[in-house]
Formats: sequence, structure tokens, C-alpha cells
Amino acid sequence: MSDEAIQVLENCKDILIQRGGEHGHADELFKRLAVRWTMQRGERITASQVAMYMVEFKLGRNDLNWREDNILDAINYLALALSLRAENVEKQETDPHTV
Repeated sequence: MSDEAIQVLENCKDILIQRGGEHGHADELFKRLAVRWTMQRGERITASQVAMYMVEFKLGRNDLNWREDNILDAINYLALALSLRAENVEKQETDPHTV
């Protein structure tokens, strides 16, 4: 892996930690959004899907105006989606109603 790619991932880590300190844990926000969106849409939306929708939001925003921040945020949302997906899969083994 190139040094530049490693630096990008280190920057992403720093941003994730900083934003977590400012806004609280993203996991909890995405779980709450999943419940709200599930009620609104009438179909089950998972927390990992919420994170993936945020990836699309950031990439769409980037289509209009390229900014490094959009890409770094998209990378972090992908990481959160993966983490939430793994957590959701584990919980579904004991509770099929997990969002």
C-alpha cells in the first residue's frame, strides 16, 4: 500500500475520532435513523444501510463540487457501514428483530 493511501486512512481515523467527540457515536445515530426511516418507509432499514446512504450522499455532493472532505467522509461512512453490518449480523443470530 502506498504511503499516500496509508496517510488517507490515518486522516480518516482522525476525523472519525474528532467527529465522534463532537457529535457522539455515529453507531447510535445510525441506529436511531434506521428506526425512523423504517417507520417512514414502511420497510426495514438497517443502521448499515443508513451508513451506505450517507456514502451515496457524500459521493453525490462530490459530483457537484469535488472536495477531499467529501471523499474522506465517504470512506468513514463505508467503515461505519461495515462495522454496523457485522454488529447487526451478530445480533440477528439472537434477535431477528434487530434494526
